[in-house]
Order: sequence, then C-alpha cells, then structure tokens
Amino acid sequence: DEDRLSLLRRAMAMAERDTERTLGLYRARAIRTMDCLEFLLPYLDDPMYAQVACASIVELAHHRGLREPNKGPFHKALDKVIETTGDATVKDRANRYKQDKTWVRPK
Repeated sequence: DEDRLSLLRRAMAMAERDTERTLGLYRARAIRTMDCLEFLLPYLDDPMYAQVACASIVELAHHRGLREPNKGPFHKALDKVIETTGDATVKDRANRYKQDKTWVRPK
C-alpha cells in the first residue's frame, strides 16, 4: 500500500488533465491506509475534485478494520464529506459509518 500510494502521488503530480487527476482520486479508494485518507483530505477543498474525493473517503470508511481504530480522524473526515458532498448516497453512507452502522449497496 505504501508503494501504491507513492506511485499515485507521483502520477497525480505528473497528471496534466483534470480527467487524469479525477481517475487518480477514484483509484485512491483501493489503498486502504490512513496515509491515503490524509492524501485525499486536501481535495475536499477543491471544487473540481471534491465529489470524487468525498466518494473515495466514504469508500475507505466502509472498511471497518481501517475505520474503527481511527475513529477520530475518520469522523472528522466524514463530517467534512457530509458538509461538502452533493450526493445523497455519499452523505447517507458517511452518516451511517459515523454511527458504526453498515451500508448495503442497492441492487
């Protein structure tokens, strides 16, 4: 995961188009570490990338093994997601994870 995040950071620095950066932020959700959460947080303040960053943070929070031992940082990040996102599903998921509830993808 450390190597993958390092590669992602380099790819984001080299990215020339918004679509490339968006794809990088989307793929970040597969790197299930607190360092990845920290990597995603600044993008919440950028209107161009905030929605994909919100979705990736919520996807990281889905993994209880990562979220549970790091409740403080995750709750703070999820509060920011709730404040930032325009997507009702992402907001619902963030609220549920803050309450230690599960979420099941609709069929």
